[in-house]
Amino acid sequence: MNIEYSKKAIKYIESVDKQTKKRLREAIEKLPNGDVRKLKGLEGYRLRVGDLRVLFSMEDEIQAFLDGKKDRIENGTVSHDDINWD
Repeated sequence: MNIEYSKKAIKYIESVDKQTKKRLREAIEKLPNGDVRKLKGLEGYRLRVGDLRVLFSMEDEIQAFLDGKKDRIENGTVSHDDINWD
């Protein structure tokens, strides 16, 4: 499964502590399992990770938007493996 992140999601991931990064990485790697629900009135899904919400869509790949804004077309995305999770 290919997971891509928006630049805003990457900026958020880089700003949090190691424990939060680990929780996010583990939860996202288990998608589509976990506390996932379809968004009402919007396209996509949300994954709850404690008090955090990861908004994503599932097409050919999973696109994660931690802030909920889909800026894939304007700003591009980054692969799951290219993020510094340490």
